[in-house]
Amino acid sequence: ALGPSVAALASSVDPACSFYIGQSQVQEPRQERVDNLQAMITHALRQQFMYVTRGLKQQYVPTTQVLIFRDGVSEGQFMDIIEHEIVQVKEGVAAWLAELKKNANISIQMPRLTFVVVGKRHHFRMFEPRDNQPHYSRVDNCQSGTIIDRHVTNPYWDDYYLLSHAALLGTSRPAHYSVLWDETGFSADQLQQLSFHLCHLYSRATRAVSIPAPVYYADQICARWRYHHFPQTDDPSASDELEGVEDQVAWYRARWRPVHPRIAVKMYWM
Repeated sequence: ALGPSVAALASSVDPACSFYIGQSQVQEPRQERVDNLQAMITHALRQQFMYVTRGLKQQYVPTTQVLIFRDGVSEGQFMDIIEHEIVQVKEGVAAWLAELKKNANISIQMPRLTFVVVGKRHHFRMFEPRDNQPHYSRVDNCQSGTIIDRHVTNPYWDDYYLLSHAALLGTSRPAHYSVLWDETGFSADQLQQLSFHLCHLYSRATRAVSIPAPVYYADQICARWRYHHFPQTDDPSASDELEGVEDQVAWYRARWRPVHPRIAVKMYWM
């Protein structure tokens, strides 16, 4: 039987976008769309409020913009993401605003949403002509921070290729950013610069990485899903009651062991 797929969300809670909290959940096998995203977004905004008011002992500044970088989506699934996930994000934000009004008597307007899909599963490569390189260069890779946003991009939506890292060996593969939803009104330069800056915030590296740090963090959270089960007892193949995929997913969800609350507000996956 196929194992479950795991969805994860890494959300920033500090003004510098350098500290993140993580959430994860199991889903049906080979499912790209995230279920229960509404509750994950509400929890992320709640944790941001708690971190600022109780952790940093600062006055809460209402969130005016929500920027999401989504990984693991092909171009054929863009409409599905727009119809389901973006709607869930808006519902999650609305639920948080209602909770904030009820518990803290704080009324704020609906934050503006920007939704960007990040991918590296493509065959696009960047090369710099050797004539324009210094004499000591041994590779044809472009410099870190190179962006291509015209001529070879998609004519139907805003997208760009960003080579944010400097390859140590071999050919660099740029990340492809597709803007599916933008209520904030970012200019192309602003969004590209923000994406490039987020590539410098990855805590395990002292240089820029190929994709924004929260996308890397979400991948690492997903890779830890096995630690949320006991391998000796949580073996679905040992049960005779599982007949289909839905039973197997329900079996995993029932035995999913969440992270302890004391480390759930830490970057425990690092």
